[in-house]
Amino acid sequence: MLPKKLVFSFKYLVNRCLDDKIKGKYFTNKISKKEKISFFARVFSTLKIYSDYNLIELGQQKICYQIKEEKILWRLSEILQAFGHNEEWITKIFYNYPIYKFKITSGNLRMFGYYSENVFYVLFFDTQHLVEPDDKFGIADNLTCAWCIKNCDE
Repeated sequence: MLPKKLVFSFKYLVNRCLDDKIKGKYFTNKISKKEKISFFARVFSTLKIYSDYNLIELGQQKICYQIKEEKILWRLSEILQAFGHNEEWITKIFYNYPIYKFKITSGNLRMFGYYSENVFYVLFFDTQHLVEPDDKFGIADNLTCAWCIKNCDE
């Protein structure tokens, strides 16, 4: 019998923007202005589809995979610290739970989080594919924060 269908939790999701160098490497979770209007619709439409599967099935479809490479886990930790999570909490999560990367779109958008008891806890979105840079993905022009409602040019 396969595990139950996946449930997504946004309890630990960072809902603010970051656009800076972290430990000497650029990271942003901002999106292009033209994508802003459809960003959350795309994310939640995709997650609705993913919730019809379990983690094993999604892995077989190459939609997600567990992050085991220490270099990438270290980078995730740096980004989470820049978002304001304390090092003790990050260490506890990374030591006790598998960390996953999900493909949200065929373009840049990726989602990171951890898995515990059939729940995937979303931590943040890598909107420009910068955690694991890939030459085929470039950084979008005219970036804006997906989380703000007014004055989005910060």
